[in-house]
Amino acid sequence: MTTHHKHSDPQTSRSLLSGITARSQYQLKRVWSAPPAALRGEVVDFWLAESAISSLAVAQDRAHHLLVVARASDGKVAGVSTAVRQRVEQLGFECFYYRTFIGQAHRTRGVCSTELIWEILQQSYRLLNECFQDGNDPKVLGLYAEMKNPSIMKCRNETVWQEDGMNFVYIGRTQDGRHKRVWYFDGARIL
Repeated sequence: MTTHHKHSDPQTSRSLLSGITARSQYQLKRVWSAPPAALRGEVVDFWLAESAISSLAVAQDRAHHLLVVARASDGKVAGVSTAVRQRVEQLGFECFYYRTFIGQAHRTRGVCSTELIWEILQQSYRLLNECFQDGNDPKVLGLYAEMKNPSIMKCRNETVWQEDGMNFVYIGRTQDGRHKRVWYFDGARIL
């Protein structure tokens, strides 16, 4: 499934979050469960060129877990998300461990005001929530993330992110101080 985000007035259009404006057009594509080899290679090159991941082997492995890929109007990869099943010890059950990366050229006024990061997050959650609703991975109860970017931890320090249907709850810190958040799937129950 491909979602097109077109804004009538790119300088003033409203984004998924209040106060953030879109300056570019992106095409978001869901690629979860079977990203094609050519796309995986393209994303590996993107990560390495942006120094997001320094190890070719790590990048190649992570590319198998692609969730959503965003392309800029020139067709190049602008941002991606990945997810992998992981037991969250603090919670006592599995969630999808979520990561996202936005290319430097697609960050506007800092990461907290970069609309694309929030669009990818929303689209990623919707996709995994739909899978959960369809009975796939019923023991994986939500989307889990660790905020590695200090700017996000500083500017998005609300206990619950609730814009536009989000319900991303702060659940503590990692040993090295990163914020931990979980966004439960609709109807998830502790088994």
